[in-house]
Amino acid sequence: MKRFVSVIAGLLAVSALVFAQGIEPFGESISEKTHRDFGSREQVSFNGLSYIGVGFHAPFYPVSNDYLDHTSFFKNVEFFFNLAELQFHPYSGGSISIGVDMDWDYYKMNKDYMWHPITNGTIIEPVAIETQDIKRVKKSQLSVMSFEFPITFEHKAGAWSFRAGVVPEINLNGIARFKGIDARDSNINDNSSGAQFSNGIITNRFTYSFLAAVNYGGLGIYARYNPKPQLRLGYGPQFSSVTVGLVIGFGM
Repeated sequence: MKRFVSVIAGLLAVSALVFAQGIEPFGESISEKTHRDFGSREQVSFNGLSYIGVGFHAPFYPVSNDYLDHTSFFKNVEFFFNLAELQFHPYSGGSISIGVDMDWDYYKMNKDYMWHPITNGTIIEPVAIETQDIKRVKKSQLSVMSFEFPITFEHKAGAWSFRAGVVPEINLNGIARFKGIDARDSNINDNSSGAQFSNGIITNRFTYSFLAAVNYGGLGIYARYNPKPQLRLGYGPQFSSVTVGLVIGFGM
């Protein structure tokens, strides 16, 4: 926790220094980069909306595996985009970056299983044990929104670039949503009397992941490993994930 606070404080301090030097934060467009020389070798740039990406989670289980049997790889989706990125250029082709991203994670259950709400949390249960007159599940989904602060090193060689680093994360409370069919073949959803819905699922507020990416031009692939479960112990299944996906860079 202290290290995380130190990183954020450092980011704010460096940002203040950059603005004090007269660097415009976004330039004339979201993909334009502004630069300023510091001495004869180092250079700093501040970029807005540098990249967007989408990936798929492969659940990984350090503690329990009750999620494993009731989901699949392509049902678990991650979507993220960059808000801002501060880059230091210690040498030609190399950069150290500190960014701010927004990320949405979606975890869907297979047919006939659902995220069942408990007090401030959720568990996985088959629809058959429910007493809410549910005949069939159309969609049962857990979503978590996060703010991320990727700290990465990147090396460029021609059109190719390679990036690796660590991503501290601040997770908001999770939301479980449900859509299904009742015994009268009528649709039920979050607003129906027979629906299962929870919007205050307690997460592990601070988590992190390890990131690696390869890009050619503005298109790349990435992989990341989240070793810490996203849901807090006692409020949901203890699973983390390995994620692979595509990333599109702007002005890279």
